[in-house]
Amino acid sequence: MIEVGWGHKGPALAIAEELTAQAPDACDVTVVDLPLEVGANQFDRAIKSAWDYSLAYPAGARILYSLMNVMAEHRDRIFSVANAGFLNKSEEFLRREAPDLVVATHPVCLHAAALIRERAGLDYLVAGYVVDPFDAYSLWAEPRADVMYVASEEARQRITEYGYPVDRVRITGFPFRKGFGEALRPRAEIRKSLGVGTTGNLVALASSGAQGIGRVYDVVERCLRRGASTDFIIVCGNNEKTRASLQSVVDKRSSRSAARAVVLGYVTNMPELMSAADVVVGKSGASTAMEAFALGKPYAFTDWSTQNDRRIIDWAISRHVGWWTPSHRRLGRLLRRLRTTGELDAAGRALESLSIRSGSAEVAAHLLELLGDRS
Repeated sequence: MIEVGWGHKGPALAIAEELTAQAPDACDVTVVDLPLEVGANQFDRAIKSAWDYSLAYPAGARILYSLMNVMAEHRDRIFSVANAGFLNKSEEFLRREAPDLVVATHPVCLHAAALIRERAGLDYLVAGYVVDPFDAYSLWAEPRADVMYVASEEARQRITEYGYPVDRVRITGFPFRKGFGEALRPRAEIRKSLGVGTTGNLVALASSGAQGIGRVYDVVERCLRRGASTDFIIVCGNNEKTRASLQSVVDKRSSRSAARAVVLGYVTNMPELMSAADVVVGKSGASTAMEAFALGKPYAFTDWSTQNDRRIIDWAISRHVGWWTPSHRRLGRLLRRLRTTGELDAAGRALESLSIRSGSAEVAAHLLELLGDRS
């Protein structure tokens, strides 16, 4: 994988855990951030800086997304010229490690593994998990991959539109890590420890992923300044500047305020925080959105980076489990409705009927089956 946020790392860890659990004596599994692991430092900095920039300024990322789809047939030539150093170092790594299987949860890693196998004559299976639950843009449609896993019929249709063979696509649940959502503390206990929801207020969890970059923080800050009567759990990830700014706003609120807000940095207990909330608010990141849905939490979307994120919003709205709230006024109106009508309960029932499930075990079982067929 490439660790640009949790969206690629989380599914990679989930699949790795299941492979190890299902075949503890037969599998030696390693999860690597490929550019960092092979020492392609310039490429690593470039791709991660580009991701951070796309979160802050999504217009450029949307243009690039469209260009990638238009230029899909030229991807080998472009990729080989633009990323020669990364490819050479990755080839050295794969020759040295001699894997039986490479699983990619980032399209750059997928393309690199397939291209290197072909040009170097190496012998390993190549599999990919499309971490965009309702999309699969052109880079995912790597024709040399032995199998591709997707989370929905929508994603299956997209990847086959770009030429990937339909008979090599498998629809599974989205990969969650083992124990996700299990053995959580009672909701009331979590709320009490955070100091929210104790007066009967609606509780909203606001987040924009591990990087903590997105419109949601401005939207929530404006709600706080205008005296919102909703309790907020605000997770700022690695963005210390935003965390400090929001903490200052919270500290200046009147002690007589009817609503509470707690501001956090990077956290490792996101399922617990989601469990404490009534609704999740933020950017349409794949892992955060799918984890929220799996825990029965509807989503108020404040922004999106690229078109694959926009498809999550469209899916959620069409299923009545999400809302588009790009401003504090729209979010404020939604939160008032959720407090005073049955809309929140209706969204919860809709999520329950969708039965969002983890696909980690299914993916791992199929990969082990493929490996068994080769032995």
